[in-house]
Amino acid sequence: MRRRLKRGALGRLNRGALVGLLICVLLTVTFVIDWSRLVAPAAVPALAGAAGAAELQVRFPFSLLVGHDAQAPKRILGSVIPLWNAAIEPAGTLPGGALGAAVTSLAWLTGVNLTAPEYVLSSEIPVMAYIKPPLSVGSIPLQGPAPFTNPPQPASGPEISEPGLSQTSTGGGPGTAPLVGIYHTHARESFLPDLPEVRNKNKVEEAFTTDLKRSVVAVGDELAAKLRSQYGIAAVHSPTIHDQESSLGAYTRSEQTAKKMLADNPSIKILLDIHRDSALRKETTVKVNRVDTAKVLMVVGTDKTLPHPNWKQNYAFAVQMTAVLEGLFPGISRGIMTKTERYNQHLLPQAMLVEVGGPENSLEEVKRTADDLAAVIAAILSGKVPATAGTATAPATPTTVPAAAVLSSIAPNTAVSPASR
Repeated sequence: MRRRLKRGALGRLNRGALVGLLICVLLTVTFVIDWSRLVAPAAVPALAGAAGAAELQVRFPFSLLVGHDAQAPKRILGSVIPLWNAAIEPAGTLPGGALGAAVTSLAWLTGVNLTAPEYVLSSEIPVMAYIKPPLSVGSIPLQGPAPFTNPPQPASGPEISEPGLSQTSTGGGPGTAPLVGIYHTHARESFLPDLPEVRNKNKVEEAFTTDLKRSVVAVGDELAAKLRSQYGIAAVHSPTIHDQESSLGAYTRSEQTAKKMLADNPSIKILLDIHRDSALRKETTVKVNRVDTAKVLMVVGTDKTLPHPNWKQNYAFAVQMTAVLEGLFPGISRGIMTKTERYNQHLLPQAMLVEVGGPENSLEEVKRTADDLAAVIAAILSGKVPATAGTATAPATPTTVPAAAVLSSIAPNTAVSPASR
């Protein structure tokens, strides 16, 4: 009789333990999922005030079981996970008395901190040891500024020097003053055919790299080298990356690079911010002398968002460049796009944002275009292009003017004839 009672008690105990274990696993997994969502930067909105608090509560499926009590998950876990209640204080806060002494001793002997909930969870769920949240749930502000602020960076961005990517290219002999400045607001923009690590070549959003030999910086380097070697024109080229962490704020950072470049080299007449566009290959490729070449789009900023009273001078320069491009290399221009943003073009009347090719073009194709741009710049700086080639009415609203329309708006350019490679 005693043996049967003992077996029955053990059976009930085992069933109870199994039920408790299942509840523990269920609640713990649910908490981990919710916690991972909370700490993921893309999943947390800009929380503010009561609305933000409500949004935070919605992210807990626990609310379906326990209402909107944010402390309920901790209490539930505390009832099923040993020592959880010792870990509900903020990380680094030790409980008092004998328990505090025990926790301190354990931390000193083993390095395990029971005052941090993640250590307790990792003892129950091994995979938790590999989760390194960027911030704790308790650090998400429910009031005040949104958490998505641009990380602080040096004003000019990190200086990265690569072999063959010089800060300064000069030509025409010692002491020649540079006439052209080149920089890249989005230096990580690159070209899928030269990114073997990107297996799916249809993913244009992955056409970025910090390898400057394969990014749009290589286009600037080719342009500077061609100006120097073939035309004897000194150029300054900055390979500074301004979009290392994010594209947000990149123009603010690149403005500092451009300002310093102009301050150090007041002789600069043309300032180019060279980019790679996001359009598909059929829009960004043309055969020039029967060779595939990347097309060029001029982008002109206006005064719609920031002060830029002389933006029409920049537009006139874009018209001039487009006219010479089409005169030397017919079909290579995609025209001129005007935008509401300023794009740092207030720094110089002949400052221009130049989009060369797209993500599906190869480095070989965009470097051909860099060589063609060098011929255009040399023609403009030499004075061989009539001033009337740069006169045209700027559009009143942001738009894209095709190259043919640009050419029809100006006097025929008789000083520029088609060139061969």
